[in-house]
Amino acid sequence: MSAFQLFLVSTLLLFSVAAPENLMAQETSTESVAEFSLVEYANETKISISFAGGKVEDFVKQLKAEAPELNVLVRSDAKNVELPQLSLKNISAGSAISSLTHLSLDALMVDLSQEEDYFIVGPNFNPLEETNKVTVLNVSMIVLPAGKPSPENQKTLLGAIENGLEMLSDSATNIKLSLHAETGLLFVRGKTEETALISMIVNELLNQ
Repeated sequence: MSAFQLFLVSTLLLFSVAAPENLMAQETSTESVAEFSLVEYANETKISISFAGGKVEDFVKQLKAEAPELNVLVRSDAKNVELPQLSLKNISAGSAISSLTHLSLDALMVDLSQEEDYFIVGPNFNPLEETNKVTVLNVSMIVLPAGKPSPENQKTLLGAIENGLEMLSDSATNIKLSLHAETGLLFVRGKTEETALISMIVNELLNQ
């Protein structure tokens, strides 16, 4: 066999061995990478914050320190809106950002960008007058497991709400709660800040 023929055979053998590896590398490189979802990240990321009260811009900075991937844009005409002192323990970042409307007494609105890649915090141009109002929350999945009233779960729910209200200022003293155990409806009469906190507590219990 000539030297040229030996060279040709060895080249073909080398290609036949290397080809599958190259093919595997090519297939691996075309594997789809999971797309980042801001909404999923916000709902799944748990945070704990003790906020001394102050501007919404400062609250968002503190929130992003706990959830670095949470993309939030605070509009310049909303940065100076004041928020009360509050403490959030092990709640989702999504619940924390969505509570800004209630915590600001309807001075703020929270929207999701069209591409759903960042939250927008801006002024609410139609704020409601702050009064005591009645809110109805469906807590049947908490207090009616398997369709039957659970006194133990009712106690847990009301205890969590009581503990949460203690973290607010003295504004929580006039709130009224009424649980209709047979239907799983919780009636809340209070100010926006109070009902917002109770809604957050209920949502967190439902997500457990």
